[in-house]
Amino acid sequence: MNVVQALPQCQVGPAIGAGRTGVVYAGVHRSFGPVAIKQLPGIGDRFDREAKILASLDHPHVAPVHDYVRAGRDGLLVTERLDGGTVFERFRRDGIKPDAACAITLATLSGLQAAHRAGVLHLDVRPKNLLFTGQGVLKVVDFGLAQGPPAYTAPERAAGGPLTPAADVYSAGTVLYELLSGTLPDRDAAATLRQRGVPEPLARVVMRARAWDASRRYPDTEAFATDLTAAADATFGRGWQSRSGVPMHLAPEPAAEPEPEPGRPGLLPALVAAISLLALVILPFVAPAPGPRTAVTQMSVLGAAPGQPANVDLSLPVPITGGPATISLSVGGIPVATASGQSSVAFPAITRWLVGGTVTGRLRSAGGVQEFPAVTQQFPLASGIGLGSLLACALSGLFVRSRLRSVRSGQSHIGTYAGGAGLGALFGIGAWLLISVLTGNEPMPLYGIGCAVAGAIAVTATMRAVAIRAA
Repeated sequence: MNVVQALPQCQVGPAIGAGRTGVVYAGVHRSFGPVAIKQLPGIGDRFDREAKILASLDHPHVAPVHDYVRAGRDGLLVTERLDGGTVFERFRRDGIKPDAACAITLATLSGLQAAHRAGVLHLDVRPKNLLFTGQGVLKVVDFGLAQGPPAYTAPERAAGGPLTPAADVYSAGTVLYELLSGTLPDRDAAATLRQRGVPEPLARVVMRARAWDASRRYPDTEAFATDLTAAADATFGRGWQSRSGVPMHLAPEPAAEPEPEPGRPGLLPALVAAISLLALVILPFVAPAPGPRTAVTQMSVLGAAPGQPANVDLSLPVPITGGPATISLSVGGIPVATASGQSSVAFPAITRWLVGGTVTGRLRSAGGVQEFPAVTQQFPLASGIGLGSLLACALSGLFVRSRLRSVRSGQSHIGTYAGGAGLGALFGIGAWLLISVLTGNEPMPLYGIGCAVAGAIAVTATMRAVAIRAA
């Protein structure tokens, strides 16, 4: 497979790694920035469903999938590039303290739980598939790509039995065993934990997670995380998670969170975001429909009375009466086309592909200047105005999603919010123009400014609400 041709939206760099599942290349995505591109030979159809689900999964401890391309039986998986190394590398190089081992496992379980809820099992949880960002946030990678080494593989998978989330519980338990004891489990794993000085509360949780019989094991990652949190609290004391040095976001808690109450932090920004988004959608619809203008001359377009709306086909000459004149078309006060003539005006051919919906027409002659609403006959989305506004909404929405991921991962600063506000304003302008074009309302600048402000407030407030929730 030619990686460069298959991913025109990426600048493909050198290979940065290789493993049992394929070669990994560095890359830069046009929308998402630095990425890792994994070439998966012979992947066939079996990974298509998981790739689509993972691409829609948004969790701070799961490496986001930005793109997935199939070519024959090969696949290309484009994910976030993680430059902080693997748990395996950190463990072999510096060792990992017990509290950090528990924090790493809780972050792993949080990511696995999100995937399990979406219907995807990992089935290859091991230290090499647990990576860190440059800020130290742990991410789970390589869902469903290969069968893990025997030491981390649940017995029921090796026996060809039915697979459930308990299979990933076994693998995560094995990772925790290795990080706490410094070695992989042997025949007498419980005795090894005692010899290595692993505290009894933690050892008990580890051994249950690794129970040979799946019915004796934790049934899911949430139950495992609940007991592990309680054991770590008893072992390390309050505040151990922040002291561990491993950031955790949305990790499962021992008890259910109470329902949000009025006045609770995070509720106000979410309410502001919702109101602003509603205003953004409503404003273009309440803009007045195109009506007649006050005429200062007796000139007219297409036989319509002076100043009245005129239905113009920009692919044909536009008839005018009253002598030579110039017609200019503008959108929100911005000129987009101008043409002159004696009894008719012929706009450049490209105009029909640029202008859609209702725009402002200005008729200039020796007798003066008058305005009229120009209602174009072209299909709105076949024009630069219609399609451009749609693309502005789509692209700004994608970038906003990327900003929200950064905020959820704890990467928020003034620049993040400023960029989010700009993207929100772009989305608001795009929505205003798109709705105006589709409804036939004339895009009036005042309403466009209102939509831009509403979009900026909506995105900024949403980012603030997400940051409060993730804190």
